[in-house]
Amino acid sequence: MTPLTRADALIEALGQGDDLAAMTALAAAIHARWPLDRRPSPMIRSAIEAAGDARLGPRDMAQIFIAAARARGVPARYVSGYSLAGDDERRTAAPHAWAEAYVAGGWYAFDPATGGRSGLDHIRVAVALDAAGAAPIAGVRMGAGDEELDVDVRVGSETE
Repeated sequence: MTPLTRADALIEALGQGDDLAAMTALAAAIHARWPLDRRPSPMIRSAIEAAGDARLGPRDMAQIFIAAARARGVPARYVSGYSLAGDDERRTAAPHAWAEAYVAGGWYAFDPATGGRSGLDHIRVAVALDAAGAAPIAGVRMGAGDEELDVDVRVGSETE
């Protein structure tokens, strides 16, 4: 547990169980409880702070998932990366966050923002105990001014 992934009574009440089905149900419960807000949040909040809001972004939902999983004794970690959207001909990548939990002898990915398991449309860039340690990009900015991030993600098979 980290200060950002502590659970309170609200988070602990999201369900019970420590198996794959229970973790999938946890992702669905978070998705059902908090409507998704895709606007980027400038600050990282704790799971308890985020749970007090009416709408949450993917980062906050992942933090809540981790807090709830750990409260059940399930190891969980934060993942940042990109999710792909669009049809097969023109897919775009958007920054995203989700969680992984260690169940059934392995790490499984869950996306509370979509209410289910993460799949091949999720591209993992960084993994950590919480959002503070898994920045998809890092650096130092010097001086004032506007900035914009442009990302191009290309995914291929190992045989290409």
